[in-house]
Amino acid sequence: MSLAPSLLLAASGLVYWAINSRSSTRKKVVKDKTTQTTPTVVLNDTQALINKLVEYKKQNPAFTYVIGVDVGATNFRTAFIFTNSNNVNSTFEIKLQCRNMNFFRNFYAELGEQIVKSIGVKPLSSVLALAGPIKGDCVEITNYDEGARELFVSELTDLLFPRGKTKFINDLEAACYGIISLGVEKKLNDFMASLWLPNEKSNLSVDLADVSCKIILCMLTLLDAVLSMGTGLGVGIIQFSPSFEGRIKYKPLALEAGHCLIPFPASGSAFYDRDVARLRYLSKKLYNSKYGVEYEDICSGRGLQYCYEFELTQLPNYKEGDILDILSPGESMLLFDLLTK
Repeated sequence: MSLAPSLLLAASGLVYWAINSRSSTRKKVVKDKTTQTTPTVVLNDTQALINKLVEYKKQNPAFTYVIGVDVGATNFRTAFIFTNSNNVNSTFEIKLQCRNMNFFRNFYAELGEQIVKSIGVKPLSSVLALAGPIKGDCVEITNYDEGARELFVSELTDLLFPRGKTKFINDLEAACYGIISLGVEKKLNDFMASLWLPNEKSNLSVDLADVSCKIILCMLTLLDAVLSMGTGLGVGIIQFSPSFEGRIKYKPLALEAGHCLIPFPASGSAFYDRDVARLRYLSKKLYNSKYGVEYEDICSGRGLQYCYEFELTQLPNYKEGDILDILSPGESMLLFDLLTK
């Protein structure tokens, strides 16, 4: 099940931080328990989005809205979260493909003009969760086309991204906020399943009711790793700092650990020759043999594909082509045996 809608809502919730912050200290946001949320409406194109927003305005003359954008290395999603006078949230989401920032800037410039012309209202604030390192008000999307990877906040149209009320955060930082929100609301099991033990608990569900538990936890800083595999490999950390009062402070930490180089295999390994051949194959496929292989070159959509392709080269009578076209049922079993040896 995709976490994208939950992550977008969690990320867009940070707009309250963007509105209220006057220093580097982030204010604690207390969720209004009277707020109701309707199911997210996912739309396929901008005209459908405009039509929905116009329809919403007719039904709700008084409203405010914020924007959350989830920018991956292949796709980007935009969520418009509206709140009417009855404190009911309605979310409209649109998804498009993008590989460079020139398209990104132009898309929002045109969309901003259409939206403000149609409903006559600008967003209160906006937040963008982006798949790349952020330095101040600049981000570089690592896997975008070379020469079109950088984006500054000031380059975005203020019709959708108000000056002083627009925030860049790392996409895995946004994922961490989303997971924290799900954990606090005890909804993690609705979206995730334990990989190992059926009743294993995350630090997000630690019970501080027991006094002895409090004493032990106060001496520790607990960590949960968050990994997201897509076009690349996103990595984040959630830090937990419990207190004697039974409260836990959550702090997301964005990393770019997916770009760490994979260490060269040990020469004494029984799989040395095979492992070296695999790394050489991936390096040639991805970088024309000019660079080493990163963790995300294996733990990603393209990485899995190329790893399977490498295993195909080990089959008898190998012929180059698409994996699904090449494999017969018998060869599928042989490939499975190769992968599980």
